[in-house]
This record gives sequence, structure tokens and C-alpha cells, in this order.
Amino acid sequence: MEYLILSLSLVSTLLLGLITFLFVKNKNKSVIDNVHNEIQEKFATSLERLSNISKNIDALSQTTATMSIPIQNLNSYLGGNVTAGRLGEWNLESIVADVLPNTQYETQFNLNPENNFRVDVAIKSVEGHFIPIDSKFYSQQYENYQSANTAAERAASLNHLKTSINSDATEIVKKYFLDGVTSGIGILYVPSEGLIAMVNLIEDIREKLFREKNILIMGPNSLAGFLDQIRMGHKVVFLNEAAIQVAIAIGEVKKEFENLELSTTDLKSSIASMANKIDRYQTRINVVTSKLNRAQQDVSALNED
Repeated sequence: MEYLILSLSLVSTLLLGLITFLFVKNKNKSVIDNVHNEIQEKFATSLERLSNISKNIDALSQTTATMSIPIQNLNSYLGGNVTAGRLGEWNLESIVADVLPNTQYETQFNLNPENNFRVDVAIKSVEGHFIPIDSKFYSQQYENYQSANTAAERAASLNHLKTSINSDATEIVKKYFLDGVTSGIGILYVPSEGLIAMVNLIEDIREKLFREKNILIMGPNSLAGFLDQIRMGHKVVFLNEAAIQVAIAIGEVKKEFENLELSTTDLKSSIASMANKIDRYQTRINVVTSKLNRAQQDVSALNED
């Protein structure tokens, strides 16, 4: 930056000298003074701007140096298998928590009481069994593939990734599958769509793992869709159970109405029977009353005689 300012100063000085020489030659002192003053003002302004640019460049250099520290830390973080794996677990748990209610999954969960292995996430299926999901971050294989310069190197990276995936799928089956507890299906979660694209380059690996080991390979997008289907399945079951309870309640109400109808029918019959009895009693009363009236008339006739 100092060389740039010095160069600009020299050019400006030469330009000033040339203009001064030309105007002196033409003996126009007033014009020379005006031009000289204008050039000095512009030169001062240029120096000030260059000074500001230099300060901004220094500040940018300091900011860049500061930013490089967390970037280096991140590269170091992703470079280790353990720390990269933890990042994958965090990513997995975040997606699961976004899609499912906390009553439908467990994290760092022991599925088999006969061992101490804990699966990253265990999803509760509609049938009540668990679906184990284990996260794997193949950062080294991905880095090797990206830095490969030849087709042979890329093929070697894919073979290395294939071997790692097969080994991890076998571990999922051995550690987490348990009859009566798990659903018989496991998920190997790869927390990067870039890595998933690399997995897709391995011929038939998905089909082979599912056919031979009942293991599904999923990335962030496919896992989110799968979990949403699980959530909807639970919702359908809940609605079906609620519908059954409503049907039971309606059946009970209907039964009560039927009992009430029988009661009202019996009451109606009782009322009709009582009305008939009242009619018969009224007829008897009328007959007795008629006889009493005639008897009274007869007694009255005898008294008159």
C-alpha cells in the first residue's frame, strides 16, 4: 500500500510540474494559480481516500485472520471420527425433534438389556416396536473422494466407503435388533446430502443392505419424509381409536334410548290398562247410581201412599 501511495505521489508531482511548465510558458499566471490550487485540493483528497482504503484493508485483514480461527477449528472438529460422529448425532436428533412429538422417540436409548449399547435414536412404530437409527459421518471418505485426481482414486474411495457402510450396517443389526422389541428394520443415517450423493454412486448398495440386513440408508431429506409418515401413522391410529370410543359411546346411548322406548311402551300399556279399569269402574258406579236412584224413587212412592 505504501508503494501505491508513493507511486501516485510521483505521478501527481510530475503532472503538476508539467502543467506548471505549460502555463508558465504561456505566461498565464492567474490560470496557473487556479489550476495549481485545484490540483493540490484533488491531490489532498486522493491522499485522504488512499489513507482510508489502507485502513479498511488493514481492518479486513484482521477480520479475515479472526475468521480463520473458527474455520480451522471446524476443520479440525470434522477431521476426527469421534467429533464428526457427534455432529451427525446432533443433526439426527434435531431432525427427529422437528418432526415427531417427544412421546414417539427416545435418544441414546438401550434397546437390549443384555448389553450396554445405546442407539442414537429409537423411533416408536405404529405397532409399538422400536426402529433403531444410528448416525454415521464418513468425513474422511468424502474428503478422499473430493481430492481424488484419477478415476482409480475415486473408485478406491467409493470402495472404502462401501466397506465402512457394510460394517456399520452389520453393527446396527448386532447391537440393536431384538425380537419383540424392535421392528426388524434399522436405519443408517448419513447426515449430509453430499455424502448421500456419493453413496448413490455405489451400485446396488441400498438394495443389498435392505435385502440382506433390513437396513435402510437415509439422508436428511429422506429421513424427514420417513419420520413424517411415522407421525401420520400414529395420528391415524389415534383417530381410529378415538372413532372406536365414539362408536362405543353412541352404542351405549342408543341402548339407553331403546330401554327408554321399552319403558315408555310399558308405561303406555299400563296407562291404557288403567284407563280401561277406570272405564269399567265408572260403568259399575253408573249402574249402582242408577239402581240407587230407582230405589229412592220407589221409597218416595211408598211414602206418598
